[in-house]
Amino acid sequence: MNHKQKLRVTTRLNLQKEKEGKFPIYIRVYVDGKKAEIFSDYWIKESEWNNTKRMVKTKHPKADFINAYLKKVQTSIETNFYELRARNETTTAIILKQNLIGVNITPTHKTILEAFNP
Repeated sequence: MNHKQKLRVTTRLNLQKEKEGKFPIYIRVYVDGKKAEIFSDYWIKESEWNNTKRMVKTKHPKADFINAYLKKVQTSIETNFYELRARNETTTAIILKQNLIGVNITPTHKTILEAFNP
């Protein structure tokens, strides 16, 4: 890795995707300014979202549960990022997202070593 990569993880309410008066909560991952978004599977009303703290307001009946889930996802992303960094591997927001959701990217072509080793 040529430089120290920078990670930022935030949560947000997507006000462009309203369904039955509720909006989806997304986790946004930035690595060196490039982003990827992960849908949290939770929908809430805009009035139940604290935009300053970027979490569900305590008046929501499942606020503790949803906020704990969002924090767990954030921690998982950060842990994965720092593990990759400790191994001196460069990563991207997309790779962190794929690692979180369990998408395994395998190359569709052989490497040079694979080509020479039957």
